[in-house]
Amino acid sequence: MTKPDQYGHSRLRSLCSVALLAPALRLIPAQTARLAGDACWLSILAAVPAILLDIWFLSAFMKCRAPGEGMSELLARAMGPAAGGAAAGAFSLWLLFYCGFILRSGADRFISTVYPSSRPWVFSAVMLFLGLLAALGPEKTVSGTATVFRPLLFWVLGLVLVLAFTTASAKNLTPVTVSDALPVLKGAVPVLDVTGSVLTNVCFLEGGTEKEPRRFSAWAQWLILPAAFMLALCAATVGNFGGGLTATMNYPFFAMIRNVRIFRSVERIEALVVALWVAPDYILVSMLLIIASRTLMKLAGYVPREGMKLTSMANGRYIIWLCVLAAGAVSLFLAPDAFTLKFLSEKVIPGLNMALIFVLLPLCFAAGKLRKTI
Repeated sequence: MTKPDQYGHSRLRSLCSVALLAPALRLIPAQTARLAGDACWLSILAAVPAILLDIWFLSAFMKCRAPGEGMSELLARAMGPAAGGAAAGAFSLWLLFYCGFILRSGADRFISTVYPSSRPWVFSAVMLFLGLLAALGPEKTVSGTATVFRPLLFWVLGLVLVLAFTTASAKNLTPVTVSDALPVLKGAVPVLDVTGSVLTNVCFLEGGTEKEPRRFSAWAQWLILPAAFMLALCAATVGNFGGGLTATMNYPFFAMIRNVRIFRSVERIEALVVALWVAPDYILVSMLLIIASRTLMKLAGYVPREGMKLTSMANGRYIIWLCVLAAGAVSLFLAPDAFTLKFLSEKVIPGLNMALIFVLLPLCFAAGKLRKTI
């Protein structure tokens, strides 16, 4: 088991905030606009009750844990060693697949916005190497890095959005009528997908913290800033481009910041924002590799230990390298073209993700309650 209280709950919430940024910018402006049109900014508000319900469910689940236990141990207790291990293994394999997808989509973002003549494997390889170093080191390092980057990222992105609003048109955001209700609810699905994903993933790391007495309240308060950011992101993007044009773009946020200028100067700030975007990709990739590798190490009978040399293969640490190779292979062969990448991003990845976190996980919880093992 992980040593309790090596993270701290505030660090885990910072980790969640930074990890959320990469998938949010990939899906929220464009995908919500495709589903809800000009009213997509309301989809953020529509998703909040469902996200709060998810926080309540996860808090009820994590309330059952013993000291040092995370989600993988809880699944084993809830379902029994065999079925619980299979469920934890399914999550681990999914996270490795998702990690490979994040590497590939992150590379595509850099190529599309800044380096059009580059090859995606270069960016994937660099990010995967950084993730490998993080996975080989102490788990608390990644949450500490996220704590450092979180205020910088949100201040810079907040500034960008404020400046973007200066060129936005209210006509693109209104009027909203009753006929928009169903599209708005559909647009809430990607918001629930990306937020529910990080909220679930962080539960696998909670073995490194003491039990939080008022977990639901703390995470509900955490939701305020990410929800406000996603709301501002949708409103600023659609306010500048309109829902129809936003829906046709692959990366509407980056298209928008090309027109943002500081104090009416001609210098663009897109290079700064893109450079800062390395941090969320790094945090998310590292988080996924740590969760997947540690879970698979436990399933193989090893007890992950801190303070070992980076090159050590003892105590099952070879599994970390296998996880990195698996994620790298996925990123290399997953999407040979932009059409496939878009299809995976909008259909396959969200579908599989939501099936695991909103179907499999509640079934495991119900089984544990019926078996009276949690």
